[in-house]
Amino acid sequence: MNTSFSLSQFKAGGKWGWLLWILLTLCHLPAQAEGQVYKVLPHLLDLNGRHRDAPSLFARDAYQEFLRSHPDQVSGLSFDVLWKCPNGHKRVLNLKIEIRGSNNYQSIPFSKVVPVQAKKAFKTWTSIILSKEELESIGKIVAWKVSLVEEGVELAGHYSFLWRKPPEESPAQPGRRINPVPGGRGFPRQLP
Repeated sequence: MNTSFSLSQFKAGGKWGWLLWILLTLCHLPAQAEGQVYKVLPHLLDLNGRHRDAPSLFARDAYQEFLRSHPDQVSGLSFDVLWKCPNGHKRVLNLKIEIRGSNNYQSIPFSKVVPVQAKKAFKTWTSIILSKEELESIGKIVAWKVSLVEEGVELAGHYSFLWRKPPEESPAQPGRRINPVPGGRGFPRQLP
């Protein structure tokens, strides 16, 4: 009995090659996730509700810089969210945004929920628009989190860098150090 191993047995045309290929493919298939939030793009909106004045990315970035330097021309903020959910067209889904700003940093974050409808098998762009009044109540945005939610259960999320690790200094009162509440959700409190 010949027990030597040869790679020629496992070539694509070999009798065991197809079986090996199918087994390896099935073993390495990723599990289908409940949903995913791929990208979140925050954009300032002008008085006409636009975030750019020309189709190029360079023009968009230049226009965003113009809006940052001219706050009287800003009418709101748009969070453009790219997300996907399997069988989302058959489910009741919401996108929830939570924002920590300089005015509400020590308390519960600002929250807004938007109902969404998914496309069958494709990624979907959705805009969550905040008005100028909502922005003024938040103050300067420090951190944000966007979640895909179904019946109160978070399926997926995407957050900014400071959402998990808040800064050690209060954005509302520079020079005053803060630390997270022990055992809390990471919201900081003022040190005496």
